[in-house]
Amino acid sequence: MSSRIGAMTGEKPVVIWTGAKLYRSNDQYGKYGKYRLVDKFDTEWRGSELKVGKKTSKTYNNKTTNFYQSHHKTTVGWNKVGTRTNEGVTEEVLVNKKTVPYPEITNLDNNTSMWMPTKANIPVVPLKDRTKRKSGLAKTYKNWYIKEYGDPKWDWTQIHVQHEKPLEYGGTNSMSNLFALPKDFHIKEVTPWWRAY
Repeated sequence: MSSRIGAMTGEKPVVIWTGAKLYRSNDQYGKYGKYRLVDKFDTEWRGSELKVGKKTSKTYNNKTTNFYQSHHKTTVGWNKVGTRTNEGVTEEVLVNKKTVPYPEITNLDNNTSMWMPTKANIPVVPLKDRTKRKSGLAKTYKNWYIKEYGDPKWDWTQIHVQHEKPLEYGGTNSMSNLFALPKDFHIKEVTPWWRAY
Protein backbone atom coordinates (compact mmCIF):
# COMPACT_ATOMS: atom_id res chain seq x y z
CA MET A 1 0.00 0.00 0.00
CA SER A 2 1.35 3.42 -0.82
CA SER A 3 0.51 7.09 -1.25
CA ARG A 4 2.53 9.61 -3.25
CA ILE A 5 2.25 13.31 -4.00
CA GLY A 6 2.12 13.22 -7.79
CA ALA A 7 1.55 16.89 -8.52
CA MET A 8 0.55 20.18 -6.89
CA THR A 9 -1.24 23.07 -8.56
CA GLY A 10 -2.52 26.32 -7.16
CA GLU A 11 -1.99 27.31 -3.54
CA LYS A 12 0.29 24.96 -1.62
CA PRO A 13 -1.55 23.09 1.14
CA VAL A 14 -0.46 23.25 4.77
CA VAL A 15 -1.17 19.61 5.53
CA ILE A 16 -1.94 16.30 3.83
CA TRP A 17 -3.31 13.31 5.69
CA THR A 18 -3.18 10.05 3.77
CA GLY A 19 -3.74 6.43 4.60
CA ALA A 20 -5.10 3.10 3.51
CA LYS A 21 -6.61 -0.05 4.96
CA LEU A 22 -6.04 -3.52 3.55
CA TYR A 23 -8.78 -6.14 3.79
CA ARG A 24 -8.80 -9.82 2.92
CA SER A 25 -11.35 -12.58 2.47
CA ASN A 26 -11.40 -16.26 1.53
CA ASP A 27 -14.32 -15.56 -0.79
CA GLN A 28 -14.83 -13.26 -3.73
CA TYR A 29 -16.91 -10.23 -2.70
CA GLY A 30 -16.84 -11.57 0.88
CA LYS A 31 -19.89 -13.54 -0.28
CA TYR A 32 -19.63 -16.42 2.19
CA GLY A 33 -17.91 -14.51 4.94
CA LYS A 34 -16.64 -10.99 5.09
CA TYR A 35 -13.60 -8.92 4.48
CA ARG A 36 -11.36 -8.55 7.51
CA LEU A 37 -8.96 -5.69 8.17
CA VAL A 38 -5.40 -7.04 8.13
CA ASP A 39 -3.24 -3.92 7.93
CA LYS A 40 -3.36 -0.14 7.67
CA PHE A 41 -1.24 2.98 7.63
CA ASP A 42 -1.83 6.68 8.31
CA THR A 43 0.60 9.49 7.48
CA GLU A 44 0.58 13.25 7.97
CA TRP A 45 2.78 15.57 5.92
CA ARG A 46 3.41 19.25 6.81
CA GLY A 47 5.82 22.04 5.93
CA SER A 48 8.92 20.98 4.00
CA GLU A 49 7.55 17.44 3.59
CA LEU A 50 4.91 18.77 1.19
CA LYS A 51 6.70 18.29 -2.10
CA VAL A 52 6.04 16.42 -5.33
CA GLY A 53 7.41 12.90 -5.16
CA LYS A 54 6.94 12.50 -1.40
CA LYS A 55 5.84 8.94 -0.78
CA THR A 56 4.81 6.69 2.07
CA SER A 57 4.16 2.97 1.93
CA LYS A 58 3.59 -0.13 3.99
CA THR A 59 4.10 -3.75 2.99
CA TYR A 60 1.86 -6.56 4.17
CA ASN A 61 3.45 -10.00 4.40
CA ASN A 62 0.99 -12.32 2.66
CA LYS A 63 1.32 -16.04 3.47
CA THR A 64 -1.90 -17.59 2.15
CA THR A 65 -4.09 -17.37 -0.92
CA ASN A 66 -6.72 -14.67 -0.40
CA PHE A 67 -8.83 -12.02 -2.04
CA TYR A 68 -7.55 -8.56 -1.17
CA GLN A 69 -9.05 -5.11 -1.41
CA SER A 70 -7.74 -1.78 -0.18
CA HIS A 71 -9.57 1.37 0.88
CA HIS A 72 -7.66 4.63 0.63
CA LYS A 73 -8.37 8.14 1.87
CA THR A 74 -6.44 11.38 1.45
CA THR A 75 -7.39 14.77 2.87
CA VAL A 76 -5.64 17.98 1.85
CA GLY A 77 -5.93 21.13 4.00
CA TRP A 78 -5.33 24.82 3.23
CA ASN A 79 -5.36 27.92 5.42
CA LYS A 80 -8.69 29.75 5.16
CA VAL A 81 -9.86 27.47 2.36
CA GLY A 82 -10.72 24.31 4.21
CA THR A 83 -10.11 20.73 3.19
CA ARG A 84 -10.73 18.43 0.27
CA THR A 85 -10.94 14.64 0.58
CA ASN A 86 -10.50 11.89 -1.98
CA GLU A 87 -11.25 8.29 -1.12
CA GLY A 88 -11.88 5.05 -2.95
CA VAL A 89 -11.75 1.29 -3.02
CA THR A 90 -9.64 -0.91 -5.29
CA GLU A 91 -11.00 -3.85 -7.21
CA GLU A 92 -10.63 -7.22 -5.57
CA VAL A 93 -7.46 -9.11 -6.38
CA LEU A 94 -6.96 -12.84 -5.85
CA VAL A 95 -3.33 -13.58 -4.96
CA ASN A 96 -1.67 -16.88 -4.19
CA LYS A 97 0.81 -17.70 -1.41
CA LYS A 98 3.58 -15.95 -3.36
CA THR A 99 1.42 -12.80 -3.66
CA VAL A 100 1.06 -13.26 -7.41
CA PRO A 101 -2.30 -12.06 -8.80
CA TYR A 102 -4.45 -14.64 -10.56
CA PRO A 103 -3.54 -14.62 -14.28
CA GLU A 104 -6.45 -13.30 -16.32
CA ILE A 105 -6.83 -13.85 -20.04
CA THR A 106 -9.58 -13.45 -22.62
CA ASN A 107 -10.04 -15.57 -25.74
CA LEU A 108 -10.64 -12.89 -28.37
CA ASP A 109 -11.94 -15.47 -30.84
CA ASN A 110 -15.08 -16.32 -28.84
CA ASN A 111 -14.91 -13.44 -26.31
CA THR A 112 -14.74 -15.65 -23.21
CA SER A 113 -12.48 -15.22 -20.20
CA MET A 114 -10.73 -17.94 -18.25
CA TRP A 115 -12.61 -18.84 -15.09
CA MET A 116 -11.31 -17.36 -11.86
CA PRO A 117 -11.84 -19.11 -8.52
CA THR A 118 -14.44 -17.51 -6.27
CA LYS A 119 -12.91 -19.10 -3.18
CA ALA A 120 -9.35 -18.84 -1.96
CA ASN A 121 -9.44 -22.08 -0.01
CA ILE A 122 -10.71 -24.78 -2.39
CA PRO A 123 -9.82 -28.11 -0.76
CA VAL A 124 -7.55 -30.60 -2.50
CA VAL A 125 -9.42 -33.70 -3.65
CA PRO A 126 -7.71 -36.93 -2.54
CA LEU A 127 -5.93 -38.63 -5.45
CA LYS A 128 -8.22 -41.68 -5.32
CA ASP A 129 -11.32 -39.48 -5.65
CA ARG A 130 -10.09 -37.17 -8.42
CA THR A 131 -11.29 -37.20 -12.00
CA LYS A 132 -8.52 -38.72 -14.11
CA ARG A 133 -7.25 -36.72 -17.08
CA LYS A 134 -8.50 -38.26 -20.32
CA SER A 135 -5.93 -39.19 -22.93
CA GLY A 136 -6.28 -37.23 -26.16
CA LEU A 137 -8.16 -34.47 -24.33
CA ALA A 138 -6.46 -31.65 -26.28
CA LYS A 139 -7.54 -33.17 -29.61
CA THR A 140 -11.08 -33.75 -28.33
CA TYR A 141 -11.23 -30.12 -27.17
CA LYS A 142 -9.89 -28.82 -30.49
CA ASN A 143 -12.57 -30.73 -32.43
CA TRP A 144 -15.27 -29.57 -30.01
CA TYR A 145 -14.09 -25.96 -30.17
CA ILE A 146 -14.08 -25.82 -33.98
CA LYS A 147 -17.55 -27.37 -34.12
CA GLU A 148 -18.84 -24.95 -31.45
CA TYR A 149 -17.17 -21.69 -32.56
CA GLY A 150 -15.71 -22.27 -36.00
CA ASP A 151 -12.05 -22.66 -36.92
CA PRO A 152 -10.00 -19.86 -35.30
CA LYS A 153 -7.03 -20.69 -37.58
CA TRP A 154 -4.73 -21.08 -34.58
CA ASP A 155 -1.45 -22.96 -34.63
CA TRP A 156 -2.72 -25.62 -32.24
CA THR A 157 0.85 -26.81 -31.58
CA GLN A 158 1.26 -23.54 -29.65
CA ILE A 159 -1.97 -24.01 -27.67
CA HIS A 160 -2.33 -25.79 -24.33
CA VAL A 161 -5.71 -26.88 -23.02
CA GLN A 162 -6.04 -25.90 -19.36
CA HIS A 163 -8.49 -27.33 -16.83
CA GLU A 164 -9.88 -24.03 -15.56
CA LYS A 165 -10.61 -25.68 -12.22
CA PRO A 166 -7.71 -28.12 -11.89
CA LEU A 167 -8.49 -31.80 -11.35
CA GLU A 168 -6.59 -31.56 -8.07
CA TYR A 169 -9.27 -29.18 -6.80
CA GLY A 170 -12.33 -31.01 -8.08
CA GLY A 171 -12.35 -30.02 -11.74
CA THR A 172 -13.59 -32.35 -14.48
CA ASN A 173 -12.77 -33.14 -18.11
CA SER A 174 -15.98 -31.44 -19.26
CA MET A 175 -15.52 -29.11 -22.24
CA SER A 176 -16.99 -26.33 -20.08
CA ASN A 177 -14.03 -26.72 -17.69
CA LEU A 178 -11.40 -26.42 -20.43
CA PHE A 179 -9.80 -23.28 -21.84
CA ALA A 180 -7.37 -22.82 -24.73
CA LEU A 181 -4.25 -20.94 -23.67
CA PRO A 182 -1.11 -19.82 -25.46
CA LYS A 183 1.57 -22.36 -24.57
CA ASP A 184 3.95 -19.83 -22.96
CA PHE A 185 1.19 -18.21 -20.90
CA HIS A 186 0.12 -21.61 -19.59
CA ILE A 187 3.65 -22.68 -18.68
CA LYS A 188 4.92 -19.37 -17.29
CA GLU A 189 1.80 -17.89 -15.69
CA VAL A 190 -1.08 -20.29 -15.03
CA THR A 191 0.74 -23.45 -13.92
CA PRO A 192 3.08 -21.63 -11.47
CA TRP A 193 0.13 -19.73 -10.02
CA TRP A 194 -1.76 -22.90 -9.17
CA ARG A 195 1.39 -24.53 -7.74
CA ALA A 196 1.41 -21.75 -5.13
CA TYR A 197 -2.34 -21.84 -4.54
